[in-house]
Amino acid sequence: MTEIDGAVTLAYYQRMLKEPDTILFLRGACHVFAFALQDRFGYLLRVVYDPSKPMSAIHVYGGYSNGRGVDVAGLFNESELLHSEGWASQGCGTKDIAKDDLLLQYATTVAGDGLFHPDFIKEARPRAEKLIDEYPDHYSGKNPQPVPGITRSSKGDWRRALGDGA
Repeated sequence: MTEIDGAVTLAYYQRMLKEPDTILFLRGACHVFAFALQDRFGYLLRVVYDPSKPMSAIHVYGGYSNGRGVDVAGLFNESELLHSEGWASQGCGTKDIAKDDLLLQYATTVAGDGLFHPDFIKEARPRAEKLIDEYPDHYSGKNPQPVPGITRSSKGDWRRALGDGA
């Protein structure tokens, strides 16, 4: 990566970090939220991936149990999520993944291809922990209702919101 590429990437990360938590953790930093969930509750990491793109990590979340997962919006049914997001029709699937494998396989410093830069993770992590502290029953599974104020329909298109998409 050139110095110019690094500066562009840093600017991208900084813009992403200015987004509301819903956009940040559903469209860009889901892995950071999943890491925090794993550390707090011991969840396995799960990834939605596209088998036609070996290095694709479309969404990362905590594996709850019996085909359910948990992310910033709370508990969800994996199959329903794949269908509602249109991922099932694209042939995407889900699988367990170790944190180290996720970081090794999907780590990038290229803006738009994943936000795994250590500085980005360091900045986003406290926001994830704050949300988990605010709604521990939702994220632990004790309260199966959606997290108040966070819905998938309000996630927005983060690429468009950041001026990076059509």
